[in-house]
Amino acid sequence: MAKNKLEVVKDETPVETQATVEQAPVQEFVPVSTEDAKVLTDEALEAKITELEAEAESFGNEMIAKKYKVNVGTLKNARSLHKFLEKNVKWAHNSLPGYIAVCHGLKDAIKAGVSEDGFIGLGASPVGMIYQQMLQVTGTGYFEAREYLTILTEVGSGISESMKELADDNTKLRNIHTDLATYDTEKMARAQGIEVAATPTEENKG
Repeated sequence: MAKNKLEVVKDETPVETQATVEQAPVQEFVPVSTEDAKVLTDEALEAKITELEAEAESFGNEMIAKKYKVNVGTLKNARSLHKFLEKNVKWAHNSLPGYIAVCHGLKDAIKAGVSEDGFIGLGASPVGMIYQQMLQVTGTGYFEAREYLTILTEVGSGISESMKELADDNTKLRNIHTDLATYDTEKMARAQGIEVAATPTEENKG
């Protein structure tokens, strides 16, 4: 009786490796220098200020309205997180607004539902405060400790990723205001008939 011959078919599908995947270069922020502002005409300086003011307002409003995606995995995890924070966080007068923002944000996100890939949407304020609230959790005994660690394991990395995105947005907004301040300073200096000191370089800082 003839034996069945097995034919091994080689998979020719290209495999993406770290070497083959192109990484988008990270552009380092280079602030506008005093010299950059000085060479502008009054009209060009005013145009730059108007442009950056509009950009700062637009991006700031975008951040306020934005829902940052937090990977919680399941609706059950989101509800467990919300319930645990409601029950176990000790708040003080100065931390109360952040605590309320987190609880309300989670409640609204749960009401909106979890996406098919396990994400909820939270505003900037809850995202910025939720990790601090997790660090303020208190409990007693083994079972509460196990519950806390289970929740942290399920949602901790998702919270960290959303916080990183928020931090990047805050950095972008801060950079816009940094450049705006440089142009504003030059405008005020011209109005007062004085000259702004040159921006220090790496060579002459010290």
